[in-house]
Amino acid sequence: RKNSPYEVDDQKNPMNAYGESKSLGEDLMLQPGRSGLLIRSSWIFGHYGANFVDKMLELSEKARQGVIPCLKVVNDQKGSPTYAVDLARAVRVLLEKEAVGLVHMTNSDSCSWYEFAVEILRQKGYHDVKIEAISSDKMERPAKRPSYSILGMRSIEKHGVYTRSWQAALADYLNRQIDLNRTVLKGLHND
Repeated sequence: RKNSPYEVDDQKNPMNAYGESKSLGEDLMLQPGRSGLLIRSSWIFGHYGANFVDKMLELSEKARQGVIPCLKVVNDQKGSPTYAVDLARAVRVLLEKEAVGLVHMTNSDSCSWYEFAVEILRQKGYHDVKIEAISSDKMERPAKRPSYSILGMRSIEKHGVYTRSWQAALADYLNRQIDLNRTVLKGLHND
């Protein structure tokens, strides 16, 4: 329920069963006498598995084809998107430094889901796709979501790890998507 970034030493107050299970796992991992590295992250997108960026691109194609009238995205939940490649690079650095304890890692800067979607469309050049900001109470979700889940980065910065903006990471992701598609097409063409 904070309005400023959560730091690793802030008191936890999970708001759903998923959050409670994560909290319990953290407590078990960080018990006195144990040594390990636990990394909290958020809003992860990457080249494997379902993610928000790919979902917005999929829905954008449906909107461009007239299958749906527009995209509807919540504007009252704020967080920090995290590119899986950047997370993996940070994990590697932390392991090389033999870091222990609890660390936050996301890309820098923050946004709402709506702002994230608008930036995805902007970077793809999808100016013809209509996008509508809605409140969370208009979405049917099985679990309540926090309105503010921005993680403070002091814990990872003390290890000398600084992250790029989520906008720059998104551009890299979208460019790699194009490169991956070209590679797949080239491979199919050569067969």
